[in-house]
Amino acid sequence: QLFGDLNPVTARAMEILSELLGFVPKVLKSVKTSEYRKLYRDVIIKVTKPIIDVVINVENVAENAKDFQHNLIRIGISYDLVYSCLHTGEWHAVPADQREVFTLLSFLRIIYMLICGKGWSETLNDAIYIADMGLMLGAKVFVEHDGKDLDLLAEVVSILAKANKPDLSSEPPLKRLKVDIDDSSKAVCEVSILHQPTLEYFGTHHYDNREPALLEGIIDDWPALERWHDPNYLIAAAGERTVPVEVGSQYSSDDWSQRLVKFKDFIAQHLT
Repeated sequence: QLFGDLNPVTARAMEILSELLGFVPKVLKSVKTSEYRKLYRDVIIKVTKPIIDVVINVENVAENAKDFQHNLIRIGISYDLVYSCLHTGEWHAVPADQREVFTLLSFLRIIYMLICGKGWSETLNDAIYIADMGLMLGAKVFVEHDGKDLDLLAEVVSILAKANKPDLSSEPPLKRLKVDIDDSSKAVCEVSILHQPTLEYFGTHHYDNREPALLEGIIDDWPALERWHDPNYLIAAAGERTVPVEVGSQYSSDDWSQRLVKFKDFIAQHLT
């Protein structure tokens, strides 16, 4: 147990956590130079310093277990406060800095969840959910890494998702998705129909002459055409991701609404 009584973390889990902790000093640096409200800035700085110590010495977690638990609660309170602010009034009027704060709190909440969580698999799923909510509601916060500016939460969720590939070997395979293609539009097509034309032919006869054409078969070799028919692949690739789903016949209908669901649940309920 690397983290004492807090969390029986595997070597792989520690590797993932180490990747995420690498962003922490850069986040702290950006917050110190920001113009965020003092309340948010002070909370972020206060809870960030202990996890910078984790980067230096993992034993600090076990030695200060209660402090880490208290900081997780402190982040949760601030997170809920900003979340409420984001849902007050009209979306376009939400200040950009509030959305940035939500992104940073999401990131720090993920770090503390992974450190303090009891069950790694369940905690990882919860962390992916927090990251997805941050991506949907927060604003992009860029951090420099290896000479590149990276979208903080996009990078975080990528790391988490790679570590969360489900084992579907014991599950019965789902049936392939059937996609019906309506070819009736071809009957009234008033432009040339080209089947897998060469780039040279298309360029000479259509692109250079500014003549439109309907192109067929040019993406037949794309792996997505095969993989995206397979719900087992989709669940393995993104089953734990949270996505917005529009429910109802049309926007103007009284029954129209929007829900957030796990992608795997959406597939199970609507596509299989």
